[in-house]
Amino acid sequence: MKILWCIIFLVAFLGFNHTTLYGTESGTNLKTMKTSGNTEWESAVKYAQKYKKTYKRENAGGYSLIAIGAASILTGCVFLGVTRGGGIILAAPFWSIGLTLISSGLILRSSADYKLLTSEEFNKISILGDHPDIDAYQFYETSGIKRSVKKNASYKFRTNGIILTSISIPLFALAIGGFVGSAQISKENREESDDQTMDEAMGSMGTAFASVGFFILGISSIVPAVLILSGGITLLSISSSWKRLGAEPALTLNSISPIIDPVSRTYGLSAGFSF
Repeated sequence: MKILWCIIFLVAFLGFNHTTLYGTESGTNLKTMKTSGNTEWESAVKYAQKYKKTYKRENAGGYSLIAIGAASILTGCVFLGVTRGGGIILAAPFWSIGLTLISSGLILRSSADYKLLTSEEFNKISILGDHPDIDAYQFYETSGIKRSVKKNASYKFRTNGIILTSISIPLFALAIGGFVGSAQISKENREESDDQTMDEAMGSMGTAFASVGFFILGISSIVPAVLILSGGITLLSISSSWKRLGAEPALTLNSISPIIDPVSRTYGLSAGFSF
């Protein structure tokens, strides 16, 4: 039980403090590329707005899933308390559903934070001035900014991947307990099945139902445990891949020279850019 509450607290703490987990690597050189005009890059503004809207939807959905999951876990704890520890078969499904929802919320939050970083970078790109003949997303990819954004987002993916992997542990424990309990009850029932009276036979039937209940407990726990562990491993894999992306400068004159004027090009050379 303490493990469940620790997980909920950790999820809430990291969720509300996600902005401290990012680096500040991307976008540091964009100011030196600003053109002499005051017009914003229209396509960059549109991409910034698009990703910001997606972030808001995914962020709201993620926190909603986390809140509903926490409520489900609390409901399971209430069942366990009312039955004085004897209702674990009733409580466990609520825990499994709750942890699954929390894990889904964390995955959605990881995606939302990546969208937010992307939106912020497009806002910075828009200061380069309007270039109607060039798509801002193409510039975002070829300039190296996308690689930098992924590298910054890898820290959040890693944190959530570790949390998901940890969440799967109590579910695996519940599954093992359910399968072992079912097997033990079935074994005892078979040993006592010979020469039973009618009352004893009715008792054996009740024991058989208990065995089925523990088996269902095992199934209802092992499935979400495997799914959550898979989600955690996936996030850790993405984090590892993105973290290894080269720490090359976000922008070079090779990538931006087609869209900046000669004055900005000269200023870029003096700022240390190569081509």
